[in-house]
Amino acid sequence: MPLSLLDTDMLSEVLKQKDPHLTKKAAAYLQQYQQFSFSAITRYEVIRGRKDKGATKQLQKFTTFCQHSLILPITDAIFDRAADLWVASPGQTPWAGHLSSSERATLPSHIATVAM
Repeated sequence: MPLSLLDTDMLSEVLKQKDPHLTKKAAAYLQQYQQFSFSAITRYEVIRGRKDKGATKQLQKFTTFCQHSLILPITDAIFDRAADLWVASPGQTPWAGHLSSSERATLPSHIATVAM
């Protein structure tokens, strides 16, 4: 399983732990890498969503979760590379190329192209 950077949708699904297949993959990922990785923007989006809903307990749990995760800063170089990838693959999620079509088919449709 390759090292992955979770986007907000994927991280939200991991945190919900409602999809048994995804939960199993997330556990295997943690076994291999010991932590999840996501960007500071994803952290912001999750916190914003929790605060907007007044979900105090979920916000506290997420704060603890963040202490055990790798949160990557977003730099201009990262934004530039993301823009290049987006332009190079219109209509696709370019970073999901390492997933086979059968692996993508087993994920919920709204996260089927996100690497995990």
